[in-house]
Amino acid sequence: EAFQKIDDYKAVLDNAFLIGDGSLKAVVGYQQNRRREFESADEAGLDFRLHTVNYDVHYLSASDEAWKWAAGISGMWQHSENLGDEYLIPAYKLFDVGAFASISRHFDNLTLSGGLRYDVRHLHSYEQRAEVGEGVIYGPELKPIFPDFTRNFSGLTGSLGAIWNISEQLNARINVSHGFRAPNLSELGSNGEHEGTFRYELGNQSLDPEHSWQGDLGIDFSSEIVSWQLSLFANQISNYIFLERLSPDTDLSTSNVLITAEDDNIFQYQSGTARLWGFEAMLDFHPIEPLHFENTFSYVNARQLHQSEESIWLPFTPAPRWTSDLRYDIIR
Repeated sequence: EAFQKIDDYKAVLDNAFLIGDGSLKAVVGYQQNRRREFESADEAGLDFRLHTVNYDVHYLSASDEAWKWAAGISGMWQHSENLGDEYLIPAYKLFDVGAFASISRHFDNLTLSGGLRYDVRHLHSYEQRAEVGEGVIYGPELKPIFPDFTRNFSGLTGSLGAIWNISEQLNARINVSHGFRAPNLSELGSNGEHEGTFRYELGNQSLDPEHSWQGDLGIDFSSEIVSWQLSLFANQISNYIFLERLSPDTDLSTSNVLITAEDDNIFQYQSGTARLWGFEAMLDFHPIEPLHFENTFSYVNARQLHQSEESIWLPFTPAPRWTSDLRYDIIR
């Protein structure tokens, strides 16, 4: 009978030092995660071990100052190992470092805030070869299922926002932000069947980082009888990364794919320009304190631009959702 075993070890050093009117926070953590999947009790097929070191050092200004600010660096180092004979992603080493600063100011009925961050990522994936078994379509006897490659990424993120207290019961929020996300190793180098989704997933080494611009607008109201909230957003992402199912006639003879003849559920990571917009609305009617009739509705419209009509909808977009909750809280 198949089973799995997961071991996780963690150690964290968390320090705080008072310097001047502010404080310096320094956090360093190490984590080792090992995942093993067994078809029998004798030997693990998938045996994946991941070492991670996270670090964060930043200075916080005094909380009673008019202008509150913070600045520092944070990031992580990772090293993974494939110790079994089943694989999905290659062994790799990764190093991230980012420098950031944020600032905020509170006026009588207005709060302004903003921040900037610059990130650099270095990623190296190691070559790994596997023997080709019976029924495999492509490749010589020893096939390089994971090639050796190195990628470097860097990008700037930032945001600027405001909260306006229109009255004691009514608040409005607005925020504009620019985002950056480097592709992860699964998106760059996957080559194997994902047991959790029953998909054969292929990475794409040519992927570039995602860059996005997003605007958010929100308003909320609260009284003794009714509370409501409305949040709207619009987001455009260049180099948006997603999984696309390959057509059965796709030529895979020049790729590193290692599949059997009956495996035709193959997906590969691709990228394009995406536009997402939507909203979330909440209404809570509570005529007496312990009784609540709460309704929430959310909607996301996610499209890929510059595509034919049958290809514009982004996969795995959540459907419109409405939840309704009637509850009575017993207060003693």
